[in-house]
Amino acid sequence: MTDRPRYRLLGPLEVRRGGSVVPVAGPQQRALLAVLLAHRGHPVPDDTLADALWPDGPPPSARHSLRSHVSRLRGLVGDDVRSVDGGYLLDVPADATDAGTFETALRASLDEEPPDAAATLEAALTLWHGPAFGRAADLPSVQPEARRLDTLRLDAHQRLAETLVAARRAQDAVAVADALTAADPYREPAWTVAVAARTAAGRPAEALATYTCAAATLDELGLLPGATLRDAQARALAADATPDPAHPAPSTPEPAPPSAGRRPPVPRTSYLPPAGALDAVRELLAGGRLVTLVGPGGVGKTRLALEVARTLPPDRTRFVELGAVREPDAVPGAVVAAAGLSPAAGPPAQALAALAARDLVLVLDNCEHVVDAVAEVVETLLERPGPLRLLATSREPLRTPGEHVHRVPPLGRADAGALFVERARAAGAGAAVGDPAVGRVVDLLDGLPLALEMAGARAAALSTSDLADELAHRLGDLAHAGRGVDARHASLTALVDWSRDLLDPAQRRALDGWPVFASAVPPGDAATVLAVPRDAVESLAARSLLVRDDAAGRTRLRMLRTVRAVVGEPADDDPVRARHASTVAELLTTSDARLRGPGEAAARSRLDGLLAEARAAHAWARRSDLPSAVRITRALHDHAVDGLHDEVLGWAAQLVADAHGSAHPAAHASLASRLVLGGRHVEGAGHARRALATADDPVDRMHALEALADAALFEGELDDAAAIGDTLAALATQTGAPHLVGVGHSYQVLRLAYTGRTAAAREALGRCRDAVEAAASATSPPGPTTAGWLAFLAGEVEADADPDVALAALRSARDLAAAGGNRYLGGVARSAATALLARHGDPAAVRDDVAEVLTWWREAGDRTHLVTTLRNLLVLLARAGDDATAATLWGTVVAADGVPVAYGTERDRLEDVRTTLADRLGTERFAALVVRGASRTPEQAADDVAGGPSGPKGA
Repeated sequence: MTDRPRYRLLGPLEVRRGGSVVPVAGPQQRALLAVLLAHRGHPVPDDTLADALWPDGPPPSARHSLRSHVSRLRGLVGDDVRSVDGGYLLDVPADATDAGTFETALRASLDEEPPDAAATLEAALTLWHGPAFGRAADLPSVQPEARRLDTLRLDAHQRLAETLVAARRAQDAVAVADALTAADPYREPAWTVAVAARTAAGRPAEALATYTCAAATLDELGLLPGATLRDAQARALAADATPDPAHPAPSTPEPAPPSAGRRPPVPRTSYLPPAGALDAVRELLAGGRLVTLVGPGGVGKTRLALEVARTLPPDRTRFVELGAVREPDAVPGAVVAAAGLSPAAGPPAQALAALAARDLVLVLDNCEHVVDAVAEVVETLLERPGPLRLLATSREPLRTPGEHVHRVPPLGRADAGALFVERARAAGAGAAVGDPAVGRVVDLLDGLPLALEMAGARAAALSTSDLADELAHRLGDLAHAGRGVDARHASLTALVDWSRDLLDPAQRRALDGWPVFASAVPPGDAATVLAVPRDAVESLAARSLLVRDDAAGRTRLRMLRTVRAVVGEPADDDPVRARHASTVAELLTTSDARLRGPGEAAARSRLDGLLAEARAAHAWARRSDLPSAVRITRALHDHAVDGLHDEVLGWAAQLVADAHGSAHPAAHASLASRLVLGGRHVEGAGHARRALATADDPVDRMHALEALADAALFEGELDDAAAIGDTLAALATQTGAPHLVGVGHSYQVLRLAYTGRTAAAREALGRCRDAVEAAASATSPPGPTTAGWLAFLAGEVEADADPDVALAALRSARDLAAAGGNRYLGGVARSAATALLARHGDPAAVRDDVAEVLTWWREAGDRTHLVTTLRNLLVLLARAGDDATAATLWGTVVAADGVPVAYGTERDRLEDVRTTLADRLGTERFAALVVRGASRTPEQAADDVAGGPSGPKGA
């Protein structure tokens, strides 16, 4: 079967088909695969697999979830995974894995002559791309096999060095032996072959220096060199005593020349860091001895470091690749070797002291997985004054004295688009910078250069639009199609796993649970939801798994889309879902309680900031925790009405639909308000009555009464509205809700004002104010919204009696609404002001004000107030002499079916306008224009005036 999967475990785990990487999504999927590979051909019990998937203890649904994980893994590897009694089995031959191929080559080399054996071993060692099983090697059920394979790898290097000496390739043997002693400095046979190789290469003086280094290293463990190592020293001494004209021995060992060591590699792509980044880092490096480039995986830290190094003289830079260094103890040796110091410099600690005096810029790349060991090396290097400077790259700071951290940000939208297009064209695709689909790709990939390069290569097989669609649904599957890519950079999954595997259990819980959040959240709120200490949350930000997205000077953390796609959303039965919904409901309730007091603006800002979380929590709670969904609905009711958040009120509609019409009273009350605001007064009143029929909570009853009173008011049933308002005022007084006390009394005030009884309306307004003050004295001073509604009432009362006083009151209401962030009050105050100006102001000057208010209500979806504003415009048009337009608008907002009825003084004004228009236009033409107007909706009429839903186009 040519398409059978092959498994790579000599480094980070990979599954390949046909030469391409098949992404294994999520840490639990990869843990499952790692355990099955570690026990290839042998059954693995369910309990062992569960311990690997849930190291902190399996959930109650572990067996069901394990079956789901196995099913998804089978979707990648087919029938290679089989069910057995009480567990699962990965049934593949040894040659289906790179480890099997490696071991076969080792056995074959034993029977070959040295030249052939060396070639076989060299080929076998190219199969390795890092420690066996990658970071999955830490799983208890994987550790024994990972250690066995890592030991085999060291043995293979040992055998290769010995074979190279026998094959008369002594110089190559020296390089292999040195790499082996750097990786395992206490491996005595490696020192033996390092001494022997130098002797065979005609460098006995260096061989003796190597022996000295070996003896000092072994002495750290209290050991003396063994017989084999001493024999190698004796041969070196014998060779050193016989001068070889071709290889004269120096009188004293000397360090390697400045040209030795590893130079920074030359980048193979044209990507350059953002403008200004090079100068910023060079400036930091000029002023300090240690600069650490920090950022998420794939953001371009290494490339920025390489570009900085390229601006320096070549003989003054060295490059230390730490990505393949697994053991912290090997870090000093790796630094010494990459810096080009010879064994004559002594053991690593002594060599580091010598290195500190070199005039070099040492690039320490990929430090995060051995960050503590790197920090110790850095402190050793910098504890003495000298010219040495260090440029490190890491997903988290080293946190050593004198460190200057430069955070490498993702690319901006323009630079990201240009990089994607360039990589897509390089792959043979025809992408263009101006293509909207390119913008979609860039937005999905967070501006990460590595992800953009992966997507660019993928564009060779898909159109940019199809690629954007695929990324939107399968972002976590994005992988690198190129050859020779570092395993930890081979896919988005590998990028995240590299960091995830470095976390402690609390940090992993925080990472795995984070996708429950829909937006940037404060660290304290996050820690509560995730049930981890706050420092576990902050450590994710320090390690670049989260990014700062501060608002109003307050710290907020969010997860990049690319990381979220790999981590995956928590399951519905994950406890973090319930904690998220409960915490969000509690935060909303706390802010809602402060919404009508002096701290209204801050409370409203807090509620706005929680809407994204509320959306996610409400969606989950509707499926799994109905009481939390009800709490969220109730807590957001006032804010949604005040802010004209139709979507939020729509969540109540979903609750009602899910319950087939018999939902909790809180849901019916919020749906009633939504319908009334949308102009569906009768239907809204029906839901308000359903809420009142079963509501026990006084808050739900007051919400329903307010919606019912509004429906009656907008339908012109002023007496009914006033009676309902009295009931609302009494309940609000009883429960201590000053704002709703005022709302309840307001219907009586408006009933009198709208029927022309100004004196009685003034008296009712006085009683309303007194009632609000009495209620507030027992609680707290009223906030801007309460004061704003009282100002609005004053404006409506004085509208015809004293237009100037009325206009001042309405403008005060508008300003108070703005101070409290109340869009609904701001809208009705503006509408009332335009109505006043339409009757008494300059028609030409008022037209733009009317257009602004129309746009306000159009965007809010509030048909009731949209129609009211259009009626004000109708009066204005008639006053300006635009009779034909006025008559057409009459048909739309007065004569048409389905629009709210006019009542009181408004009805009288509209009747006067109708009479005037019919006289001027003639009865027949007026009637024809009315018919024409009745064929369009109020929304279409508003768009004609205000320039469409996006905003006004002017008079």
